[in-house]
Order: sequence, then C-alpha cells, then structure tokens
Amino acid sequence: MTDISHIQLHQESLEETGCILGLIMIRGGLAMYKMCAAVHPDKGTNSPTPER
Repeated sequence: MTDISHIQLHQESLEETGCILGLIMIRGGLAMYKMCAAVHPDKGTNSPTPER
C-alpha cells in the first residue's frame, strides 16, 4: 500500500514540476520571440508574409 501512495505522490510532484517547466519555457519563448521581433522587425507579426 505504501508503494502505491508513494508512486502517486511522485507522479503528482512530477506533473507540478512539468507545469512549472512549461510555464518557464512559454515565458522564455515569448521573451525570445519579442527580442527576435525587436532585432528583426521584418520577421515579426507586423509582416503579412513572413519569410522562412
């Protein structure tokens, strides 16, 4: 019984850290995107046809 509860607890903490890591990655990605858009305004959202 203790093994099952331990696994459940571990899974919950993993999900929490996963959510936190996801938030950090999303915020970091947005910051990088804003920086890139500031450096390259032609590649930002104001360009109707972004070049690849």
